[in-house]
Amino acid sequence: ATAPAAGSTAEPSAASTPSAPAAPQPYRNEQITSDTFDMLPVSVAVVGIVAWLGVLGMGTLLRVPPAPRGGLPRWVVWGRVTAVVVAVVVAVLTAGFNNEGNPVRRAFERTGSAWIVWSQNENYRVNGFVGAFLFNMPSAPMNEPEGYSRDAVLAIADRYADKAHEVNRFRDPDVLADTNVVVILGESFIDPLRLEGLELGEDPIPFTRALMDDTMSGTMHTVAFGGGTANVEFEVLTGMSTGLFAQTLPPYQGLVASADTFPSVLSRFEGTHHTVGIHPFVADFYRRGDAYRAFGFDETKFQDTVGSTAKVSTVETAYISDAAAYEELLGDLEEHQEPVFAKVVTMQNHAGYANLYPDPIPVLAPDSAKDSWGLSDYLRGLSHADAALQGLLADLEALGEDTVVLFYGDHAPPSVIPADLWDAQESQTARYETPWFVWSTEGVHPTRHQGLVEPTQLWNQVLRATEAPITPWEALLLELEAQPPSEKPTDLDRLHELLQYDLAVGGRHAAEALFTVPAP
Repeated sequence: ATAPAAGSTAEPSAASTPSAPAAPQPYRNEQITSDTFDMLPVSVAVVGIVAWLGVLGMGTLLRVPPAPRGGLPRWVVWGRVTAVVVAVVVAVLTAGFNNEGNPVRRAFERTGSAWIVWSQNENYRVNGFVGAFLFNMPSAPMNEPEGYSRDAVLAIADRYADKAHEVNRFRDPDVLADTNVVVILGESFIDPLRLEGLELGEDPIPFTRALMDDTMSGTMHTVAFGGGTANVEFEVLTGMSTGLFAQTLPPYQGLVASADTFPSVLSRFEGTHHTVGIHPFVADFYRRGDAYRAFGFDETKFQDTVGSTAKVSTVETAYISDAAAYEELLGDLEEHQEPVFAKVVTMQNHAGYANLYPDPIPVLAPDSAKDSWGLSDYLRGLSHADAALQGLLADLEALGEDTVVLFYGDHAPPSVIPADLWDAQESQTARYETPWFVWSTEGVHPTRHQGLVEPTQLWNQVLRATEAPITPWEALLLELEAQPPSEKPTDLDRLHELLQYDLAVGGRHAAEALFTVPAP
């Protein structure tokens, strides 16, 4: 039982993504995205489309000469009226292409269009100009919840400031002041031995399995399956639920990348820590480079700026190894005198597993898994990730600086685990489950978290493990974590929705109050 959510197109393999930036072009070579429409009002764009379609639709009719007496024939008049009506309807439908249930979008999808969410350059290449242009039409990322107002969200923030203050009475306000904080997203990192019926020739993650018994750990209920890494990362960094957003681009592309700033856990470390984002792949993947800028990272490192591009596979299309990413992290910790907050997104086990390694881990059962192309190589890649993690924690111990690490897997690997094995699991959420743990050089009390933790609740596990103070926003997320499952939205869910709307697309009236630890 280890995986994320279905419904997203699989992300690309290394072979489909260039390893170096393209040579400079004499033109901008930029795709048209929803950001482009920020340059003019949507109404202007819609009027332009209406006018364009109207002219095209009526062009022929306008050339029909009038009758000798009595004006235009009736069929010409009705034809012109019909053309205008059709033009308006088409314009309205295309302008709302990304609205739920839009018939134009459904028509495109029935033709087999597979939207490429992680790269709009690739989306334009695969789906053509018209399809990708419509996919990038602006739409409301989130509908305004009933009862939203400045006074309403400030009142909620005040209520949770009181609750945060109560929690913080028993926590150390300076516990993270001189501590490095590292958040690692392990690409496609799951515990395959949690899958009932899967028998392997060896345990791919013996170190992680043993460590989870000796520190705070548990299982995360992720929001992605086989892809969608950026959605999981977004939820962990912001505490916002992607499920509350409309069916548009992922938040990194549709919201964060075009913003000047965006609320996240980084605000806690402003002025006290050097903040760095490390991802050994291209910066425009999910527009992560722009998103990191909006989050406020002091420094970002991608494929073209990391110091090491070593791989554990000799295959040309393999990705940069986890060990190389951790080497970059250690270099940052050693370089800076002030403490560091680092977000690391690994890439080694991203996709395209078949024939990567000379020593794949044997799959003994079931037959469908034994015959799965690439599964054995994925498992060997997982064992390399486990070994790299072991090496990192040993190096952090040797560094001699107080450091806390949050590690979590983002989703199950794409395609290699057969569907019948997922379907055979007793747990209905098996394919959405990944491991997480909090580790510290100072030690963390061994606690195995019972139940599933949502990505939005994962950051609170760091604060709980270190007994660090919480903000009003984190106080709300603590209550959501303790809330029993419900098929219908609860009052607490509605409060979360109100505040998320304010933070993500509203006036951000409560942003400062929500992301500031209340004074003692």
